[in-house]
Amino acid sequence: MLRRLRNMLIAILLVVLAILGVVALQVDDWSRDLTTNRAATRLDAPDRSLRSLELSASVAEVTGAMTRFVERSRAWAFDEKESGGEEASEADDIVAIGLTRTSQLFRFVDDVRVFLQPTALGTRVDITSQSRVGKGDLGQNPRNIRTLLQVLRNELDHKLDDERDDKTDVAPGAAGG
Repeated sequence: MLRRLRNMLIAILLVVLAILGVVALQVDDWSRDLTTNRAATRLDAPDRSLRSLELSASVAEVTGAMTRFVERSRAWAFDEKESGGEEASEADDIVAIGLTRTSQLFRFVDDVRVFLQPTALGTRVDITSQSRVGKGDLGQNPRNIRTLLQVLRNELDHKLDDERDDKTDVAPGAAGG
């Protein structure tokens, strides 16, 4: 009986240690991730991966890329509180897209806002992400932002590369030579 109790306590201890290990691996910045539940991009962010993104694509193209990503993702959804997840601001023609990201295990929800501002070169993308509950986010909000920025870079860079290829393709015999 005593041996069985000891084995059960060891098993419980191992499970607790495994959970703590998983949590510890999620924390990117111990000074931030345990006390902050919000993250945002900035032009001058010290972390280069959290800087505002300037794309040479139109607001409509960026919106399309975001929509395709959300539609194929189980964790991401448009915020139902907003009409279709997208609203145009009167100031500076900024388009705001409201999203949510739900964690798989505990179903925690983060509110994510993507702001698209037309610029002379294309579109500036700024993102905020905030957890609905808790004092710290264990780094999830910065990861939400990095994910969206990477999706936009990947999708729109491929599209822009395809457009560049189309423009540089020369019809046979058209080149002087």
